Order: sequence, then structure tokens, then C-alpha cells
Amino acid sequence: MARVRCTGVAVTLLVLTCVSCTSASDPPSSAATPPSSSTAPSSPASSPPTKTTPPYLASYSSAERRAYQETLAAYADFTREQVKILAAGKATPQARRYYKAHTADWSTYWNLLQQREADGIQIKGRGETVRVRPAAIRLAKDGTGIVDL
Repeated sequence: MARVRCTGVAVTLLVLTCVSCTSASDPPSSAATPPSSSTAPSSPASSPPTKTTPPYLASYSSAERRAYQETLAAYADFTREQVKILAAGKATPQARRYYKAHTADWSTYWNLLQQREADGIQIKGRGETVRVRPAAIRLAKDGTGIVDL
């Protein structure tokens, strides 16, 4: 589970969807394919970790570790945009579209933003990921998948 500290407000994001866990040259799949792997990490024998692989990622395959890194980058992007939205304190159509496109539980984010706007609350500060570990990494054969943080 990832926790983001934003000047007195903790935001928890349970699941980020990895849109495409393949290389940049591979086209993203338009078909929604259920993940093919289990929540258990892959055997390290198929993809030995490098000396720089953290112990909590050692049991995952290189594709799963790459998906995790891509998810962390997407999470950092989300955090930066979330900080801007919270600082503005306005439930704009753009904020609604952003939440719908980038969160599984967009209505919770949207409702909270609407309530904050009604209460005149703006949150200023910077988002900082304190700690994040994968709870599960599930990749489909087409390269898409889900990384639970």
C-alpha cells in the first residue's frame, strides 16, 4: 500500500492499473484481458535479480519488476497532479475527467473534492511517497496487467 504525505493529509491509493507493461514500441492492447498470473511472485529462477534489485522485488520476474517501476512512475505523476487539484480546491470538469481516467475509485476522489470546495478547503504542499511495496503484480500475456501497491 502506498501512502502519500501532503501537508497533513494522507492519501492512500490501493490499486494502480498498469496500462501497458510492454516496451514503448509495442502497441497497447485494446482488449481487456484478465491477468494470467497469480498474486504470488514469479520464480526468481526464470529471471535472476541483479545486485541492485531490492529484496522485496527479488522474487518477481524482470517483466513484473518493470511493471512495478512503470506503476511507481504513474503513481508519481498522479501525486503531482493530485497536489495541483487539491491546491486549487475546485471541483472542475477537468479534475473530474482526470479522476475518471486515472483512479479505479474516481467517485470517491471526486466527492471528496466537491466537499472540500463546498467547505472552502484548499490543501497546499507537496506530495511525497513515503514507502511503497508491491502487494501483488499480475501480468496478462498481452503485456497489460495490474500492480497492487
